[in-house]
Amino acid sequence: MLLKRVLMALLITSVVSLAVYMGYATITAPDGYLAQNLPSMSNPSSRPPSADAPLPLLGPAAPTTLASLKGKVVILDFWASWCGPCRMSMPHLEKLYKKYNTKGLEVIGVSQDGPDNPSPSDTIAAEKTAVDAAKEIGITYPIMLASSSPSLLTTYPHDGIPALYVLDKKGRLAYKEEGFDPETGLTDVEAAVQKLLKEN
Repeated sequence: MLLKRVLMALLITSVVSLAVYMGYATITAPDGYLAQNLPSMSNPSSRPPSADAPLPLLGPAAPTTLASLKGKVVILDFWASWCGPCRMSMPHLEKLYKKYNTKGLEVIGVSQDGPDNPSPSDTIAAEKTAVDAAKEIGITYPIMLASSSPSLLTTYPHDGIPALYVLDKKGRLAYKEEGFDPETGLTDVEAAVQKLLKEN
């Protein structure tokens, strides 16, 4: 009987650990999962450089690349229409976009809707899903599909969404935040943005 309980406890621990690792436990948390922050790298020389990647933005925005955004602070927000914490965080991100866009901030929403290797019909459906969700949430910053630029997922790996990456004006990773804490919003992201906008 004791052995049975020990084995059951081990099984439950293993399942929970796997769920957390895969992101399922956090994604399905009813109140939004807590943010896990990578502190802003105060020394610019310690920031890892970012590889260039195409950014095939959905209309009306024109396609661009990460390299062409150098000179701006860039937030890459990995999200999906079915992700509750993403939908909670995006209005906060929209406020940051409106507040700092004219001061040099660019925000790109990278939707993970649809399969990783979509067919043309999958892509059309995923684009519609992402655009409709963005309109419903009230997003005005440009969005794209992650599947249309696979190198982005390689360069910016994450275990769960939302996942925010803040790049400095030279395209280097300066701050990362996974998850969303509704009690604090994006206050740490805003602090990182303010700091990076002041850099040359």
